[in-house]
Amino acid sequence: MNLQFHRLILSEMDFGMPSGRAAKATALTLSILAVGAIVSGYLREMVLASTFGAGTLADAYLSVMTVARLVCDIGPAAVLLAGVVPVMSSLSDHSVGARGRVFLVSVSITLLSTSLLAVGLNLLMPVVLSMLVPGFDETARDTGLAMSNGVVWFLPLQSLTVLFTLFLNAEGRFTGAAAPLIANFAFIGVLLASNGQDPVSRLWIATLLGPGLAALILGCQCWQIGLFHSAPSDAANDALRSLRKIAGPVLLSFGLAGSAGLLLYCQLLVRRYGSMAGEGSVSSLVYAFRLYEVPVSLTANVAATMVLPALSRLHAQGQFQRITEICRDILEWGILLLAPMAVIVYLEAPLIVDLLFGYGRFNPSDVERTAEALRGFAPVIVFEAGIVVFYRVLYAMHRARVALTVSLVVVSVLLLSLTVGRAESEHGLALTFSASFVVGMGCLAVFLLRYFGRGVVPFFGRLTAISVLMFICLVASLISFPQDTPLLGGVGFLVVYILAFLVLFPSHRSAMLSLISRKERAR
Repeated sequence: MNLQFHRLILSEMDFGMPSGRAAKATALTLSILAVGAIVSGYLREMVLASTFGAGTLADAYLSVMTVARLVCDIGPAAVLLAGVVPVMSSLSDHSVGARGRVFLVSVSITLLSTSLLAVGLNLLMPVVLSMLVPGFDETARDTGLAMSNGVVWFLPLQSLTVLFTLFLNAEGRFTGAAAPLIANFAFIGVLLASNGQDPVSRLWIATLLGPGLAALILGCQCWQIGLFHSAPSDAANDALRSLRKIAGPVLLSFGLAGSAGLLLYCQLLVRRYGSMAGEGSVSSLVYAFRLYEVPVSLTANVAATMVLPALSRLHAQGQFQRITEICRDILEWGILLLAPMAVIVYLEAPLIVDLLFGYGRFNPSDVERTAEALRGFAPVIVFEAGIVVFYRVLYAMHRARVALTVSLVVVSVLLLSLTVGRAESEHGLALTFSASFVVGMGCLAVFLLRYFGRGVVPFFGRLTAISVLMFICLVASLISFPQDTPLLGGVGFLVVYILAFLVLFPSHRSAMLSLISRKERAR
């Protein structure tokens, strides 16, 4: 969430350098790669749109790719994310050969299972496409089936990339965060370099090249640190049994025990009900999804990547007090940093949407509808970020079943609210989505209190101060700056919030000033 938090958790890792330097370097690198992945993702979509437009070919490709990515996210990727880092942390004091045995067994099983899954998915694709896009005509359907012959092999390549990334994370190496960047630029490069070639071949080659390159690069790193060397070990056998135990509930839940799977299912539910709200509703919701995910990706995803290896190691060592302190810092800093972001997104939603999408055929009515959806999603920025990070805490403690329970609660609340509440506007649908994640984060807070005690919650006085601070700043901004004046409301809120933060939180101010002064001395 911030450099102080990164320094706290990274002090538990052995990076071969002082923890302060490791914290700043790792946090900065992950943040830059997160920004690069977002920007390159937008460029990828722009190149795809400019090359193939919005016709039959693009529809067929996006439909097949959605199926392949969905199967990967709720299957192998979810299992690996929940199990690899916690299990490998239990082997941190054992030989590289023991860790190598777990690595090689995992690689073999992943390759075999995902290859069989790819073959099965290709055979079932006619049925899947008829269920997913029943409106496809015969030409679009045939194009999708032709595309499927190559695109399904995204499954084993992407699964290998995820596996290598997580094993490297467990070793304190975070270079796997560059994988989305590699995939996006490889996709763009193939499309630009293969102009005039068969479009179906261009698309599936572009899709596979990125994950293939990323898997090759990360696999070489695993080779360099000795993970391809296997040695018999009782500890490795115990670790493999633990991995199978963790994988069970994740597989049976079809990925719902992971934050990515939970988000995917909830978004599909909202899109389904959005399709009943009239033409353009689904597009407005999808654009708003993409916008509110930016602050979550830049903060929570980076923190979650770093926190899982640190807490897994602490849990293996039995240092529960240290885990409690880290969880408390996550909660406190998460509220302090993400709550104002959510308020700014709410205040300046029309301006944000207009700046990013208000061109060409995206007319003022589209801007207004997307902005209303974005305002409805604003609260979920805080609570989705909490779920993303604290699911990693649950994985570190081998409590994937708790994550599954929370996910079931979130999906049940969302489905019930959508069915009973009958929200018909984009804003209502987005608010319902946000409310379900508020309930989910509440369930997580209850578990954390029961497991760690009251020490995991930021001090009551600080929570009260944060709430009062947010309310005062919001009221001051609404009174002082007219909401029909673009930007002034958000800027006014931010200025008042920063000034109040510096006054009301002297300990945090001192920590930030100390960090800045150390950075200046280092220069």
